[in-house]
Amino acid sequence: MLSVDVKVPLLRAKELAGGAVPLIGNVDPINTMMLGTPEDVRSEVMRDIADCADSPNGYIVSTGCDIPVDAPIENIYAFMDAVREYGPTHLGEKK
Repeated sequence: MLSVDVKVPLLRAKELAGGAVPLIGNVDPINTMMLGTPEDVRSEVMRDIADCADSPNGYIVSTGCDIPVDAPIENIYAFMDAVREYGPTHLGEKK
């Protein structure tokens, strides 16, 4: 698997990796998870899923690095809720 840091554009990583490996990443751990709002988190998760759901070897939504200890718990819940809600819907699966 290729874990993509927040500084690397996810679409570019998908292009370079091709179908070689699954991708993991890259929600911004500082600006989004720690300093953003739950809506910022939701938007970024949704964008990343939309960008990489078609990755040939798969895609795992994750942060681009460790989540800071000071990240609001509401943002972590927003992350998990967005993945649960948007991931299956975007992939055409029934919830």
